[in-house]
Amino acid sequence: MVELRNDLFAQAIIQRIFDNPDEKPNIKKLITKMNEG
Repeated sequence: MVELRNDLFAQAIIQRIFDNPDEKPNIKKLITKMNEG
């Protein structure tokens, strides 16, 4: 179940990157934070 949620989360992040290319650095920080926690 967690894997499915992670997939949806990843899709949402990818969508945001395409919608807002300027947000890429923030998204990268967010992903790093998620991976650590």
